[in-house]
Amino acid sequence: MRHDPRQHDAAGNMTSSPKPGAEGTRLWLRYDAWNRLTHVSANSDHNPTIAEYRYDGLHRRISKAITGGDTFHYYYNENWQVLEVTKGSAAYEQYVWDARYIDAPVLRWRDANNSEVDGLEETLFYTNDANMNVTALVNE
Repeated sequence: MRHDPRQHDAAGNMTSSPKPGAEGTRLWLRYDAWNRLTHVSANSDHNPTIAEYRYDGLHRRISKAITGGDTFHYYYNENWQVLEVTKGSAAYEQYVWDARYIDAPVLRWRDANNSEVDGLEETLFYTNDANMNVTALVNE
């Protein structure tokens, strides 16, 4: 039987995990009272912080700040669907949702080359089965 290197707290939240792509390195995860991920750290004392997450009163993630890197902000519609993600002050991703079902994305525009100058150059269309499950992403 293989040893599972992940650790969990009493609420079932993963508190420690191998770093993806560098399994010999560990990540330490911290949660708030509502079991929402708030910090990812490189050490068990939670210092230094790698990423920090913030939420609004409706429990939706509103920002992700990567230490020494970018800050992403999330904007939602009244159905709790992400409409736009910004990186800094520029649009990074935009989503269009199907009106027939709440969890059915139609397309995503994304800034694939991380350049604020040329905008959102990648378009991916979502395909769905009869149950509105996403079955594939198709580019233009």
